[in-house]
Amino acid sequence: MRPQVRVLVVQSAATAREGHLVPSIEAEGDLEVVAAVDSAGDVAAVLRRTAPEVVAVDVSDTAGLRVVEQIMGFDPRPVLAVGAADGDASATAVRALVAGAADALPRPEAGDGPGAALLRRRLRALRGVHVVRHQRARLHGNRQRPPGPRAVPIVAVAASTGGPGAVATVLRGLRTVAAAVLVVQHLHPDFVGGFVAWLGQESGLPVEIAGEGSRPRAGGVLVAPGEVHLVLGTDRLVHLDPRPHTLHRPSADVLFASVAAAAGSRAVGVLLTGMGSDGAAGLLQMRQGGAVTIAQDEATSAVFGMPAVAIARGAAEHVLGLGDIAPMVAGAVARRSR
Repeated sequence: MRPQVRVLVVQSAATAREGHLVPSIEAEGDLEVVAAVDSAGDVAAVLRRTAPEVVAVDVSDTAGLRVVEQIMGFDPRPVLAVGAADGDASATAVRALVAGAADALPRPEAGDGPGAALLRRRLRALRGVHVVRHQRARLHGNRQRPPGPRAVPIVAVAASTGGPGAVATVLRGLRTVAAAVLVVQHLHPDFVGGFVAWLGQESGLPVEIAGEGSRPRAGGVLVAPGEVHLVLGTDRLVHLDPRPHTLHRPSADVLFASVAAAAGSRAVGVLLTGMGSDGAAGLLQMRQGGAVTIAQDEATSAVFGMPAVAIARGAAEHVLGLGDIAPMVAGAVARRSR
């Protein structure tokens, strides 16, 4: 049996009455729920007493979101946000990711089905993930209209763990940049809609879920749907493809490789925070094709995994703090628009 992972479960009263979240976590014996507490209670005291390695927080209501903010602001550790997959609950799950939760999943149904198995896999994966104290901050300012549609360079952005807030930060700095932005964010497919709606509000840019045949436009952002790869074709249209069956679908590598082939030197690649190595190979292809390539630095990454691999492979021309990425992108786009 694998070593046990100590898990604290924070749930609403309604979820506790359903009674299947804790059994779902403990079904295979290697995950130990050290406590299950109400999200409206004194979670901080239980956190100190039980010292869990991972915290599963039910974010089906705003009390759960406040718990995520408190944990990441005062006693940071890996948090898996668990909630419903539609409506306001989906939007709350996305806000939990922005507040510092490492991952988010829909709450599994009763019984030991695929949802429960996925929940256990994600909790195991989060054990030992490095997290940082998360200071909630919002940038304010006048929103400007994006430039009109015309042929422009492509900016390809990819992120995983810790990515939603990082992606929003980069996009906020691109409000007046004449570029079409394509985004891959590793996220459960049920949360993509909520993420896209939130990202549009935060960035001040028109953000849409990419569709088959979508045309990238200046000042617009197209986000990959769940379970398919986002590909830029040589016809400069977006195509969606479920192949190859990679670990991550959508994959940063697939997006970057397609942009390298279709846009060459008239492109910018940005690889942000995340676990694993997705994006490193594709970013190297972009650099070899003449694109400007950027990786987020360790100091500002929630998880310095994907960027670290890209840097080690020589894929990143520039290694920058999160706040310096948008200005670099803007400068690169301006040079390629002349």
